[in-house]
Amino acid sequence: MRSIATTLALVIPGLFLLTVADAVADPSERHQQIAAIARGAAPVTDAQIPDLAHGAAMLARQPVAFVENQGQWDGTFSHVATFGPMAVFLEDRGWAFTLTEYSEKARHPGDPLADRGAPDVEPERGVAVRMRFCNGAKAATPVPEERLPGVHHYFFGNDPTRWKSNVPLHGSVRMEHLYPGIDVRARGSDGHFEYDLLVEPGADLDRVQVEVAGADGLHLDADGTLVMATALGPVRQPVPKTWQVTATGAQQEITCNYVLLDHERFGFAAPERDRDLALVVDPGLIWSTFLGDGGDDRPLALGLDTSGAVTVAGLTSSLAFPTTPGVFDTTHNGGGTSTIGGDAFVTRLDPSGGALLWSSFLGGGGGDVSFALGVDPSGAVTVTGLTDSSDFPVTVGAFDTFYNGDYDAFVTRLDPSGVTVLWSTFLGGGGQDYGSALGIDASGSVTVAGTANSSNFPTTTGAFDTTHGGGQDGFVSRLDESGSALLWSTFLGSGGTHEGVFAIGLDASEAVTVTGYTDSSDYPTTPGAFDTTYNGSGGFLNAIGDAFATRVAPNGSTLLWSTFLGGAGGDLG
Repeated sequence: MRSIATTLALVIPGLFLLTVADAVADPSERHQQIAAIARGAAPVTDAQIPDLAHGAAMLARQPVAFVENQGQWDGTFSHVATFGPMAVFLEDRGWAFTLTEYSEKARHPGDPLADRGAPDVEPERGVAVRMRFCNGAKAATPVPEERLPGVHHYFFGNDPTRWKSNVPLHGSVRMEHLYPGIDVRARGSDGHFEYDLLVEPGADLDRVQVEVAGADGLHLDADGTLVMATALGPVRQPVPKTWQVTATGAQQEITCNYVLLDHERFGFAAPERDRDLALVVDPGLIWSTFLGDGGDDRPLALGLDTSGAVTVAGLTSSLAFPTTPGVFDTTHNGGGTSTIGGDAFVTRLDPSGGALLWSSFLGGGGGDVSFALGVDPSGAVTVTGLTDSSDFPVTVGAFDTFYNGDYDAFVTRLDPSGVTVLWSTFLGGGGQDYGSALGIDASGSVTVAGTANSSNFPTTTGAFDTTHGGGQDGFVSRLDESGSALLWSTFLGSGGTHEGVFAIGLDASEAVTVTGYTDSSDYPTTPGAFDTTYNGSGGFLNAIGDAFATRVAPNGSTLLWSTFLGGAGGDLG
Protein backbone atom coordinates (compact mmCIF):
# COMPACT_ATOMS: atom_id res chain seq x y z
CA MET A 1 0.00 0.00 0.00
CA ARG A 2 1.34 3.40 -0.98
CA SER A 3 0.89 6.47 1.09
CA ILE A 4 0.34 10.06 0.78
CA ALA A 5 -0.97 10.01 -2.79
CA THR A 6 -0.33 12.15 -5.27
CA THR A 7 -0.48 14.67 -7.97
CA LEU A 8 0.82 16.07 -11.16
CA ALA A 9 2.28 14.86 -14.06
CA LEU A 10 4.69 14.35 -19.08
CA VAL A 11 2.16 14.27 -21.45
CA ILE A 12 0.24 12.68 -24.21
CA PRO A 13 -3.34 13.53 -25.13
CA GLY A 14 -4.61 11.04 -22.59
CA LEU A 15 -3.48 9.35 -19.41
CA PHE A 16 -0.88 6.61 -19.29
CA LEU A 17 0.29 4.50 -16.39
CA LEU A 18 3.92 3.47 -16.06
CA THR A 19 4.55 -0.11 -14.98
CA VAL A 20 8.29 -0.27 -14.87
CA ALA A 21 10.59 -3.11 -15.89
CA ASP A 22 14.27 -3.40 -15.02
CA ALA A 23 15.76 -2.50 -18.42
CA VAL A 24 17.50 0.87 -18.81
CA ALA A 25 18.17 2.47 -22.18
CA ASP A 26 21.23 4.32 -23.43
CA PRO A 27 21.21 7.64 -21.53
CA SER A 28 21.60 9.54 -24.80
CA GLU A 29 18.10 8.44 -25.83
CA ARG A 30 16.16 9.08 -22.63
CA HIS A 31 15.55 12.78 -23.01
CA GLN A 32 14.57 12.30 -26.67
CA GLN A 33 11.90 9.81 -25.62
CA ILE A 34 10.61 12.07 -22.88
CA ALA A 35 10.53 14.99 -25.29
CA ALA A 36 8.64 13.07 -27.98
CA ILE A 37 5.90 12.05 -25.61
CA ALA A 38 5.77 15.48 -23.99
CA ARG A 39 4.97 17.10 -27.32
CA GLY A 40 2.41 14.42 -28.17
CA ALA A 41 4.41 13.21 -31.18
CA ALA A 42 5.00 9.64 -30.11
CA PRO A 43 3.02 6.85 -28.47
CA VAL A 44 4.21 5.09 -25.35
CA THR A 45 5.45 1.55 -25.93
CA ASP A 46 6.25 -1.06 -23.30
CA ALA A 47 9.92 -0.87 -24.27
CA GLN A 48 10.00 2.89 -23.65
CA ILE A 49 8.38 2.83 -20.24
CA PRO A 50 11.49 2.09 -18.13
CA ASP A 51 13.50 4.62 -20.12
CA LEU A 52 10.94 7.40 -19.67
CA ALA A 53 10.70 6.80 -15.97
CA HIS A 54 14.46 6.70 -15.57
CA GLY A 55 14.78 9.92 -17.56
CA ALA A 56 12.25 11.58 -15.28
CA ALA A 57 14.29 10.34 -12.32
CA MET A 58 17.38 12.03 -13.76
CA LEU A 59 15.45 15.28 -14.18
CA ALA A 60 14.11 15.03 -10.63
CA ARG A 61 17.66 15.33 -9.30
CA GLN A 62 18.16 18.71 -10.93
CA PRO A 63 17.72 22.00 -9.05
CA VAL A 64 14.38 23.80 -9.35
CA ALA A 65 14.89 26.04 -12.39
CA PHE A 66 13.58 26.46 -15.92
CA VAL A 67 16.24 25.07 -18.26
CA GLU A 68 16.20 26.28 -21.85
CA ASN A 69 15.94 23.66 -24.58
CA GLN A 70 18.68 24.64 -27.02
CA GLY A 71 18.45 21.39 -28.97
CA GLN A 72 19.92 19.09 -26.35
CA TRP A 73 16.48 17.46 -26.27
CA ASP A 74 14.36 16.62 -29.29
CA GLY A 75 11.01 18.32 -29.09
CA THR A 76 9.29 21.63 -29.53
CA PHE A 77 9.06 22.51 -25.84
CA SER A 78 11.07 25.57 -24.88
CA HIS A 79 11.99 24.91 -21.23
CA VAL A 80 12.01 22.14 -18.66
CA ALA A 81 11.72 22.52 -14.88
CA THR A 82 11.50 19.97 -12.09
CA PHE A 83 9.75 20.23 -8.74
CA GLY A 84 10.74 17.11 -6.80
CA PRO A 85 9.18 14.17 -8.67
CA MET A 86 7.30 16.47 -11.04
CA ALA A 87 8.73 17.54 -14.41
CA VAL A 88 7.21 20.51 -16.28
CA PHE A 89 7.64 20.98 -20.06
CA LEU A 90 6.68 24.41 -21.41
CA GLU A 91 5.01 24.33 -24.81
CA ASP A 92 3.85 27.09 -27.14
CA ARG A 93 0.29 27.14 -25.75
CA GLY A 94 0.76 25.75 -22.24
CA TRP A 95 2.66 22.97 -20.54
CA ALA A 96 2.82 19.29 -19.79
CA PHE A 97 3.39 17.71 -16.38
CA THR A 98 4.81 14.36 -15.46
CA LEU A 99 4.82 12.88 -11.99
CA THR A 100 6.58 9.60 -11.35
CA GLU A 101 6.55 7.52 -8.18
CA TYR A 102 9.96 6.19 -7.20
CA SER A 103 11.33 3.80 -4.63
CA GLU A 104 14.87 2.91 -3.68
CA LYS A 105 16.25 -0.56 -4.25
CA ALA A 106 19.43 -2.31 -3.23
CA ARG A 107 22.30 -1.94 -5.66
CA HIS A 108 23.57 -4.99 -7.50
CA PRO A 109 26.73 -6.68 -6.18
CA GLY A 110 29.78 -5.13 -7.77
CA ASP A 111 28.15 -1.74 -8.27
CA PRO A 112 30.95 0.74 -7.40
CA LEU A 113 28.46 2.91 -5.50
CA ALA A 114 27.03 0.06 -3.43
CA ASP A 115 29.69 0.29 -0.72
CA ARG A 116 29.07 4.04 -0.39
CA GLY A 117 25.45 3.56 0.51
CA ALA A 118 24.21 5.43 -2.56
CA PRO A 119 20.59 4.53 -3.37
CA ASP A 120 19.45 3.26 -6.73
CA VAL A 121 16.20 4.84 -7.89
CA GLU A 122 13.55 2.44 -9.15
CA PRO A 123 10.58 4.07 -10.89
CA GLU A 124 7.28 2.30 -10.29
CA ARG A 125 4.46 4.24 -11.97
CA GLY A 126 3.52 7.67 -13.22
CA VAL A 127 0.79 9.79 -14.73
CA ALA A 128 0.69 12.43 -17.43
CA VAL A 129 -1.48 15.55 -17.78
CA ARG A 130 -1.31 18.38 -20.32
CA MET A 131 -2.80 21.84 -19.74
CA ARG A 132 -3.18 23.81 -22.97
CA PHE A 133 -4.70 27.24 -23.52
CA CYS A 134 -7.40 27.05 -26.19
CA ASN A 135 -10.30 29.16 -27.56
CA GLY A 136 -8.11 31.03 -30.03
CA ALA A 137 -4.87 31.06 -28.03
CA LYS A 138 -1.86 31.72 -30.28
CA ALA A 139 1.58 30.17 -30.12
CA ALA A 140 3.42 32.19 -27.48
CA THR A 141 6.92 33.57 -27.56
CA PRO A 142 8.76 32.33 -24.44
CA VAL A 143 10.75 35.05 -22.70
CA PRO A 144 13.00 33.77 -19.87
CA GLU A 145 13.02 35.90 -16.73
CA GLU A 146 14.90 35.97 -13.42
CA ARG A 147 18.31 34.56 -14.42
CA LEU A 148 19.55 32.15 -11.73
CA PRO A 149 23.15 31.36 -10.78
CA GLY A 150 24.83 28.46 -12.54
CA VAL A 151 24.61 26.76 -15.92
CA HIS A 152 24.01 23.24 -17.21
CA HIS A 153 26.10 21.25 -19.70
CA TYR A 154 24.72 18.40 -21.83
CA PHE A 155 26.89 15.83 -23.62
CA PHE A 156 24.49 13.24 -25.02
CA GLY A 157 25.91 10.51 -27.26
CA ASN A 158 28.86 10.82 -29.63
CA ASP A 159 27.46 13.53 -31.90
CA PRO A 160 29.11 16.86 -30.93
CA THR A 161 26.30 18.81 -32.63
CA ARG A 162 24.03 17.58 -29.83
CA TRP A 163 26.36 18.80 -27.09
CA LYS A 164 25.30 22.02 -25.41
CA SER A 165 27.32 23.96 -22.88
CA ASN A 166 26.52 26.88 -20.58
CA VAL A 167 22.78 26.44 -20.84
CA PRO A 168 21.25 29.17 -18.61
CA LEU A 169 18.79 28.64 -15.75
CA HIS A 170 15.82 30.90 -15.06
CA GLY A 171 13.31 31.29 -12.26
CA SER A 172 10.35 32.00 -14.55
CA VAL A 173 9.35 32.13 -18.19
CA ARG A 174 6.86 34.62 -19.63
CA MET A 175 4.71 33.29 -22.49
CA GLU A 176 3.87 36.43 -24.45
CA HIS A 177 0.72 37.18 -26.45
CA LEU A 178 -1.22 33.96 -25.85
CA TYR A 179 -4.33 36.13 -26.23
CA PRO A 180 -4.57 39.81 -27.21
CA GLY A 181 -3.33 41.74 -24.19
CA ILE A 182 -2.78 38.58 -22.09
CA ASP A 183 0.53 36.91 -21.19
CA VAL A 184 1.12 33.92 -18.94
CA ARG A 185 4.10 33.60 -16.60
CA ALA A 186 5.22 30.10 -15.54
CA ARG A 187 7.19 30.03 -12.30
CA GLY A 188 7.93 28.19 -9.10
CA SER A 189 6.79 29.18 -5.61
CA ASP A 190 7.66 27.35 -2.38
CA GLY A 191 8.39 24.14 -4.26
CA HIS A 192 5.20 24.25 -6.36
CA PHE A 193 4.63 25.02 -10.01
CA GLU A 194 2.45 28.12 -10.44
CA TYR A 195 1.32 30.31 -13.30
CA ASP A 196 0.08 33.90 -13.52
CA LEU A 197 -2.36 35.39 -16.03
CA LEU A 198 -1.09 38.92 -16.78
CA VAL A 199 -4.07 40.81 -18.19
CA GLU A 200 -3.65 44.30 -19.63
CA PRO A 201 -6.36 46.97 -19.21
CA GLY A 202 -9.27 46.24 -21.53
CA ALA A 203 -8.15 42.68 -22.38
CA ASP A 204 -10.84 39.99 -22.33
CA LEU A 205 -10.33 37.54 -19.42
CA ASP A 206 -13.47 35.62 -20.46
CA ARG A 207 -11.65 34.48 -23.58
CA VAL A 208 -9.08 32.50 -21.57
CA GLN A 209 -9.84 28.78 -21.54
CA VAL A 210 -7.64 25.85 -20.50
CA GLU A 211 -8.05 22.35 -21.92
CA VAL A 212 -6.87 19.51 -19.68
CA ALA A 213 -5.86 16.25 -21.40
CA GLY A 214 -4.89 13.12 -19.50
CA ALA A 215 -7.04 13.71 -16.42
CA ASP A 216 -10.05 11.59 -15.52
CA GLY A 217 -12.35 14.59 -15.48
CA LEU A 218 -12.62 17.99 -13.76
CA HIS A 219 -14.87 19.18 -10.95
CA LEU A 220 -15.19 22.07 -8.51
CA ASP A 221 -15.17 21.50 -4.76
CA ALA A 222 -17.60 23.36 -2.55
CA ASP A 223 -14.95 26.00 -1.77
CA GLY A 224 -14.30 26.65 -5.48
CA THR A 225 -11.13 24.57 -5.77
CA LEU A 226 -10.63 23.10 -9.24
CA VAL A 227 -9.88 19.38 -8.99
CA MET A 228 -8.27 17.35 -11.77
CA ALA A 229 -8.73 13.64 -11.11
CA THR A 230 -5.88 11.29 -12.09
CA ALA A 231 -5.09 7.61 -11.64
CA LEU A 232 -2.80 8.55 -8.75
CA GLY A 233 -5.24 10.90 -7.03
CA PRO A 234 -6.46 14.50 -7.32
CA VAL A 235 -4.52 17.55 -8.49
CA ARG A 236 -5.98 20.69 -6.87
CA GLN A 237 -5.95 24.33 -7.90
CA PRO A 238 -7.29 26.48 -5.04
CA VAL A 239 -9.31 29.59 -5.87
CA PRO A 240 -6.73 31.91 -7.48
CA LYS A 241 -5.28 34.92 -5.71
CA THR A 242 -6.33 37.86 -7.88
CA TRP A 243 -5.64 41.57 -7.81
CA GLN A 244 -5.95 44.70 -9.94
CA VAL A 245 -3.01 47.05 -10.42
CA THR A 246 -3.80 50.76 -10.14
CA ALA A 247 -1.99 53.57 -11.95
CA THR A 248 0.20 54.04 -8.86
CA GLY A 249 1.15 50.35 -8.79
CA ALA A 250 -1.00 49.52 -5.78
CA GLN A 251 -2.68 46.13 -5.66
CA GLN A 252 -6.42 45.81 -5.05
CA GLU A 253 -7.53 42.26 -4.27
CA ILE A 254 -10.69 41.07 -6.00
CA THR A 255 -12.52 37.77 -6.36
CA CYS A 256 -11.86 35.45 -9.27
CA ASN A 257 -13.37 31.98 -9.70
CA TYR A 258 -12.95 29.04 -12.01
CA VAL A 259 -15.70 28.38 -14.53
CA LEU A 260 -16.15 24.71 -15.43
CA LEU A 261 -16.99 24.59 -19.15
CA ASP A 262 -17.14 20.82 -19.64
CA HIS A 263 -15.38 17.65 -18.43
CA GLU A 264 -12.01 18.82 -19.78
CA ARG A 265 -12.09 22.64 -20.06
CA PHE A 266 -12.22 25.49 -17.57
CA GLY A 267 -12.03 29.29 -17.65
CA PHE A 268 -11.96 32.25 -15.25
CA ALA A 269 -14.53 34.82 -14.08
CA ALA A 270 -13.75 38.07 -12.20
CA PRO A 271 -17.09 39.93 -11.94
CA GLU A 272 -15.63 42.68 -9.73
CA ARG A 273 -12.94 43.58 -12.23
CA ASP A 274 -12.44 47.15 -13.42
CA ARG A 275 -11.55 46.67 -17.10
CA ASP A 276 -9.60 49.96 -17.08
CA LEU A 277 -7.01 48.39 -14.76
CA ALA A 278 -4.41 45.68 -15.29
CA LEU A 279 -5.27 42.35 -13.68
CA VAL A 280 -3.16 39.48 -12.28
CA VAL A 281 -4.70 36.04 -11.70
CA ASP A 282 -2.43 33.69 -9.74
CA PRO A 283 -3.58 30.05 -9.59
CA GLY A 284 -1.49 27.72 -7.44
CA LEU A 285 -1.21 23.94 -7.49
CA ILE A 286 -1.40 22.18 -4.11
CA TRP A 287 1.51 19.80 -3.63
CA SER A 288 1.20 16.16 -2.88
CA THR A 289 3.89 13.55 -2.61
CA PHE A 290 4.51 9.86 -2.14
CA LEU A 291 6.12 8.57 1.02
CA GLY A 292 7.29 5.01 1.22
CA ASP A 293 9.05 2.20 -0.58
CA GLY A 294 8.17 -1.27 -1.81
CA GLY A 295 6.46 -2.53 1.36
CA ASP A 296 3.33 -1.63 3.26
CA ASP A 297 3.51 2.07 4.19
CA ARG A 298 0.59 3.54 6.13
CA PRO A 299 0.32 7.13 7.38
CA LEU A 300 -2.01 7.07 10.37
CA ALA A 301 -1.43 10.44 12.03
CA LEU A 302 -0.63 13.98 10.89
CA GLY A 303 0.15 17.33 12.50
CA LEU A 304 1.30 20.84 11.47
CA ASP A 305 3.78 23.10 13.23
CA THR A 306 3.65 26.90 13.27
CA SER A 307 5.69 27.12 10.02
CA GLY A 308 3.31 24.84 8.13
CA ALA A 309 5.71 21.90 8.08
CA VAL A 310 3.86 18.58 8.03
CA THR A 311 4.68 15.74 10.42
CA VAL A 312 3.25 12.29 9.67
CA ALA A 313 3.57 9.02 11.57
CA GLY A 314 2.38 5.48 11.02
CA LEU A 315 3.58 2.02 10.08
CA THR A 316 6.08 0.81 7.47
CA SER A 317 7.32 -2.62 6.51
CA SER A 318 9.69 -1.10 3.92
CA LEU A 319 13.34 -1.67 4.83
CA ALA A 320 14.29 1.26 2.58
CA PHE A 321 11.60 3.66 3.81
CA PRO A 322 13.16 7.13 3.31
CA THR A 323 15.07 8.39 6.34
CA THR A 324 17.49 11.28 6.69
CA PRO A 325 21.07 11.33 8.00
CA GLY A 326 21.56 12.06 11.68
CA VAL A 327 18.04 11.29 12.90
CA PHE A 328 17.31 9.07 15.87
CA ASP A 329 17.01 5.81 13.90
CA THR A 330 17.83 5.28 10.22
CA THR A 331 17.63 1.47 10.26
CA HIS A 332 14.47 -0.59 10.00
CA ASN A 333 14.32 -2.79 13.08
CA GLY A 334 12.23 -5.55 11.52
CA GLY A 335 8.85 -6.90 12.48
CA GLY A 336 10.01 -10.28 13.75
CA THR A 337 7.08 -12.68 13.80
CA SER A 338 4.75 -9.90 14.91
CA THR A 339 1.36 -9.64 13.25
CA ILE A 340 2.01 -5.88 13.09
CA GLY A 341 4.76 -6.57 10.59
CA GLY A 342 6.87 -3.42 10.66
CA ASP A 343 8.29 -0.36 12.39
CA ALA A 344 6.66 2.88 13.33
CA PHE A 345 7.96 5.95 11.51
CA VAL A 346 7.90 9.70 12.12
CA THR A 347 8.56 12.00 9.14
CA ARG A 348 8.56 15.78 8.76
CA LEU A 349 8.21 17.47 5.34
CA ASP A 350 8.80 21.15 4.61
CA PRO A 351 5.74 23.37 4.06
CA SER A 352 5.99 22.96 0.27
CA GLY A 353 6.20 19.17 0.42
CA GLY A 354 9.36 19.40 -1.67
CA ALA A 355 11.81 18.00 0.85
CA LEU A 356 12.11 15.78 3.88
CA LEU A 357 13.22 17.91 6.82
CA TRP A 358 13.80 14.69 8.73
CA SER A 359 12.51 11.14 8.84
CA SER A 360 13.14 8.39 11.39
CA PHE A 361 12.13 4.85 12.19
CA LEU A 362 10.81 4.21 15.69
CA GLY A 363 10.68 0.70 17.07
CA GLY A 364 12.39 -2.45 18.23
CA GLY A 365 12.74 -6.04 17.11
CA GLY A 366 9.00 -6.71 17.21
CA GLY A 367 6.17 -4.83 15.58
CA ASP A 368 5.50 -1.14 16.19
CA VAL A 369 2.95 1.35 14.86
CA SER A 370 2.10 5.00 15.55
CA PHE A 371 -1.61 5.85 15.68
CA ALA A 372 -1.59 9.48 16.85
CA LEU A 373 0.75 12.46 17.19
CA GLY A 374 0.89 15.99 18.51
CA VAL A 375 3.28 18.85 17.69
CA ASP A 376 4.01 21.41 20.42
CA PRO A 377 4.95 25.08 19.84
CA SER A 378 8.67 24.24 19.87
CA GLY A 379 8.21 21.76 17.02
CA ALA A 380 8.81 18.69 19.21
CA VAL A 381 6.55 15.78 18.21
CA THR A 382 4.92 13.29 20.60
CA VAL A 383 3.55 10.01 19.25
CA THR A 384 1.58 7.12 20.68
CA GLY A 385 0.64 3.71 19.36
CA LEU A 386 1.34 0.08 20.15
CA THR A 387 4.38 -2.17 20.29
CA ASP A 388 5.21 -5.79 20.98
CA SER A 389 8.94 -5.00 21.00
CA SER A 390 10.50 -5.72 24.37
CA ASP A 391 13.43 -3.57 23.20
CA PHE A 392 11.31 -0.60 22.11
CA PRO A 393 13.44 2.52 22.77
CA VAL A 394 12.48 3.90 26.18
CA THR A 395 14.49 6.40 28.20
CA VAL A 396 16.00 6.34 31.67
CA GLY A 397 13.67 7.90 34.22
CA ALA A 398 10.56 7.47 32.10
CA PHE A 399 7.33 6.35 33.77
CA ASP A 400 7.63 2.69 32.66
CA THR A 401 10.82 1.30 31.13
CA PHE A 402 9.79 -2.39 31.24
CA TYR A 403 7.78 -4.15 28.57
CA ASN A 404 4.61 -5.56 30.12
CA GLY A 405 3.85 -8.28 27.59
CA ASP A 406 1.51 -8.91 24.65
CA TYR A 407 0.95 -5.39 23.19
CA ASP A 408 1.88 -2.26 25.14
CA ALA A 409 0.98 1.29 24.35
CA PHE A 410 3.95 3.66 24.08
CA VAL A 411 4.37 7.42 24.32
CA THR A 412 7.50 8.97 22.77
CA ARG A 413 8.62 12.58 22.36
CA LEU A 414 11.19 13.50 19.69
CA ASP A 415 13.02 16.83 19.59
CA PRO A 416 12.16 19.29 16.76
CA SER A 417 15.03 18.01 14.60
CA GLY A 418 14.14 14.32 14.95
CA VAL A 419 17.65 13.59 16.23
CA THR A 420 16.93 12.83 19.86
CA VAL A 421 14.25 11.02 21.81
CA LEU A 422 13.55 13.47 24.63
CA TRP A 423 11.65 10.82 26.55
CA SER A 424 9.87 7.57 25.82
CA THR A 425 7.80 5.21 27.96
CA PHE A 426 5.71 2.06 27.81
CA LEU A 427 2.11 2.35 29.01
CA GLY A 428 0.25 -0.86 29.65
CA GLY A 429 -0.30 -4.05 31.57
CA GLY A 430 -0.17 -7.78 30.85
CA GLY A 431 -2.76 -7.76 28.05
CA GLN A 432 -3.16 -5.93 24.77
CA ASP A 433 -3.15 -2.16 25.19
CA TYR A 434 -2.67 0.59 22.65
CA GLY A 435 -2.84 4.37 22.39
CA SER A 436 -4.95 5.75 19.56
CA ALA A 437 -5.43 9.44 20.45
CA LEU A 438 -3.19 12.11 21.92
CA GLY A 439 -3.33 15.74 23.02
CA ILE A 440 -0.69 18.14 24.38
CA ASP A 441 -1.61 20.94 26.79
CA ALA A 442 0.08 24.29 27.32
CA SER A 443 2.41 22.90 30.01
CA GLY A 444 3.66 20.12 27.71
CA SER A 445 1.78 17.36 29.52
CA VAL A 446 0.49 14.61 27.24
CA THR A 447 -2.98 13.09 27.50
CA VAL A 448 -3.24 9.70 25.79
CA ALA A 449 -6.40 7.69 25.20
CA GLY A 450 -7.02 4.29 23.70
CA THR A 451 -7.96 0.71 24.49
CA ALA A 452 -6.87 -1.43 27.45
CA ASN A 453 -7.37 -5.19 27.61
CA SER A 454 -5.22 -5.38 30.76
CA SER A 455 -6.92 -5.57 34.14
CA ASN A 456 -3.65 -4.25 35.59
CA PHE A 457 -3.40 -1.28 33.22
CA PRO A 458 -1.96 1.55 35.36
CA THR A 459 -4.57 3.82 36.96
CA THR A 460 -4.16 6.39 39.74
CA THR A 461 -5.78 6.89 43.12
CA GLY A 462 -8.76 9.22 42.94
CA ALA A 463 -9.29 8.77 39.21
CA PHE A 464 -12.84 8.36 37.93
CA ASP A 465 -12.63 4.57 37.41
CA THR A 466 -9.77 2.39 38.63
CA THR A 467 -11.45 -0.99 37.99
CA HIS A 468 -11.27 -2.79 34.67
CA GLY A 469 -14.75 -3.74 33.47
CA GLY A 470 -13.77 -6.92 31.63
CA GLY A 471 -13.03 -7.53 27.97
CA GLN A 472 -11.51 -4.30 26.76
CA ASP A 473 -12.04 -0.89 28.33
CA GLY A 474 -11.22 2.53 27.07
CA PHE A 475 -8.62 4.53 28.98
CA VAL A 476 -7.53 8.14 29.39
CA SER A 477 -4.10 8.85 30.93
CA ARG A 478 -2.13 12.04 31.49
CA LEU A 479 1.70 12.05 31.67
CA ASP A 480 3.73 15.02 32.86
CA GLU A 481 5.85 17.06 30.47
CA SER A 482 8.95 14.92 31.17
CA GLY A 483 7.20 11.59 30.65
CA SER A 484 8.37 10.49 34.09
CA ALA A 485 5.09 10.50 36.03
CA LEU A 486 1.49 9.52 35.50
CA LEU A 487 -0.48 12.57 36.66
CA TRP A 488 -3.74 10.66 36.47
CA SER A 489 -5.15 7.65 34.64
CA THR A 490 -8.64 6.19 34.44
CA PHE A 491 -10.54 3.42 32.74
CA LEU A 492 -13.56 4.43 30.73
CA GLY A 493 -16.08 1.65 30.25
CA SER A 494 -18.23 -0.86 32.05
CA GLY A 495 -19.45 -4.44 31.92
CA GLY A 496 -19.58 -4.96 28.16
CA THR A 497 -17.03 -6.71 26.00
CA HIS A 498 -15.74 -3.79 23.97
CA GLU A 499 -14.91 -0.15 24.63
CA GLY A 500 -12.33 1.96 22.88
CA VAL A 501 -11.37 5.63 22.55
CA PHE A 502 -10.38 6.88 19.09
CA ALA A 503 -10.26 10.69 19.29
CA ILE A 504 -9.48 13.33 21.88
CA GLY A 505 -9.62 17.09 22.38
CA LEU A 506 -8.30 19.31 25.18
CA ASP A 507 -9.80 22.67 26.09
CA ALA A 508 -8.10 25.66 27.73
CA SER A 509 -8.94 24.35 31.22
CA GLU A 510 -7.27 20.99 30.32
CA ALA A 511 -10.58 19.14 30.49
CA VAL A 512 -10.49 16.14 28.12
CA THR A 513 -13.26 15.25 25.67
CA VAL A 514 -13.10 11.82 24.03
CA THR A 515 -15.17 9.76 21.62
CA GLY A 516 -15.15 6.12 20.61
CA TYR A 517 -17.48 3.15 20.89
CA THR A 518 -19.06 0.91 23.54
CA ASP A 519 -21.24 -2.20 23.69
CA SER A 520 -21.95 -1.67 27.42
CA SER A 521 -25.55 -0.84 28.22
CA ASP A 522 -24.24 0.52 31.54
CA TYR A 523 -21.50 2.70 30.03
CA PRO A 524 -21.23 5.72 32.37
CA THR A 525 -23.45 8.60 31.31
CA THR A 526 -24.45 11.66 33.32
CA PRO A 527 -27.91 12.96 34.30
CA GLY A 528 -29.30 15.43 31.82
CA ALA A 529 -26.98 14.34 28.99
CA PHE A 530 -28.35 14.12 25.46
CA ASP A 531 -28.84 10.32 25.50
CA THR A 532 -28.47 8.19 28.64
CA THR A 533 -29.95 5.00 27.15
CA TYR A 534 -27.92 2.42 25.21
CA ASN A 535 -29.35 2.02 21.70
CA GLY A 536 -28.00 -1.42 20.77
CA SER A 537 -25.84 -2.75 17.98
CA GLY A 538 -26.21 -4.58 14.69
CA GLY A 539 -26.03 -3.97 11.00
CA PHE A 540 -22.76 -3.10 9.29
CA LEU A 541 -20.84 -2.63 12.56
CA ASN A 542 -22.58 -5.59 14.17
CA ALA A 543 -20.06 -6.23 16.96
CA ILE A 544 -19.71 -2.61 18.08
CA GLY A 545 -22.66 -0.77 19.61
CA ASP A 546 -23.06 2.92 20.31
CA ALA A 547 -20.73 5.81 19.86
CA PHE A 548 -20.19 7.99 22.93
CA ALA A 549 -18.91 11.45 23.77
CA THR A 550 -17.46 11.96 27.25
CA ARG A 551 -15.82 14.95 28.95
CA VAL A 552 -13.42 14.22 31.82
CA ALA A 553 -12.47 16.82 34.44
CA PRO A 554 -8.94 18.30 34.21
CA ASN A 555 -7.78 16.16 37.15
CA GLY A 556 -9.36 12.95 35.83
CA SER A 557 -11.52 12.46 38.91
CA THR A 558 -15.03 12.96 37.51
CA LEU A 559 -17.05 13.03 34.34
CA LEU A 560 -18.26 16.55 33.56
CA TRP A 561 -20.77 15.00 31.17
CA SER A 562 -21.15 11.83 29.14
CA THR A 563 -23.67 10.69 26.53
CA PHE A 564 -24.42 7.85 24.14
CA LEU A 565 -24.69 8.82 20.49
CA GLY A 566 -26.21 6.27 18.17
CA GLY A 567 -29.18 4.29 16.94
CA ALA A 568 -30.23 0.67 16.69
CA GLY A 569 -27.28 -0.34 14.47
CA GLY A 570 -23.56 -0.19 15.07
CA ASP A 571 -22.10 3.29 15.64
CA LEU A 572 -18.54 4.43 16.26
CA GLY A 573 -17.01 7.83 17.11
